[in-house]
Amino acid sequence: MALTIGTNSYVDVGYADEYFRARDIDGTEIWKDLTKEQKEAILVQAASLLDTLIYKGAKKDPNQPMAFPRVLMIKHGVEFAAELLDTGSIYEAIAQLYPQEPYIYRVGDIEYIDIGTPEIIKMAQCEQAKYLLEMANDPRIQAIMSGVSSVAVGSVRETYNTDRVSAKTVIISPMAKSLIKPLIAGAVGQI
Repeated sequence: MALTIGTNSYVDVGYADEYFRARDIDGTEIWKDLTKEQKEAILVQAASLLDTLIYKGAKKDPNQPMAFPRVLMIKHGVEFAAELLDTGSIYEAIAQLYPQEPYIYRVGDIEYIDIGTPEIIKMAQCEQAKYLLEMANDPRIQAIMSGVSSVAVGSVRETYNTDRVSAKTVIISPMAKSLIKPLIAGAVGQI
């Protein structure tokens, strides 16, 4: 599948190239050696993994393929999850009352803040792509993901606690997690 912003990626190859070039990040040598098609494939995979997380608010359009753009919903100064609402009628009301899509709007006693696709999501996608490339070369990660719980070489033995390791905990980049923490449902802090 080809990379399409808004369908399977938040960024294009040009954005990712510039992101890595501007930061001169360790480990981006692998990125530079990839073809455009390989870069697109890893960016699509990175976005797909980030979209498995549960974010605050709701998709701006319930039928959009990706987690972002999003709207936050606030009632009496408290954020709450979209699942508590009948999102279909809310989106119909928003479309009728605010066709120009303002940044902040109100329907009844609920305030909606259109956060769109924050820059930190784009940055996290780049970090996630870099992490996936690094993981592809890490034999320990590959062993854990393959279900290996113990490895022995001579008298040296290494055991992995597979009860505490899942695909999501291993596959999501620590840097990406750090960047998007304010957007994750249940996270402390506001955007």
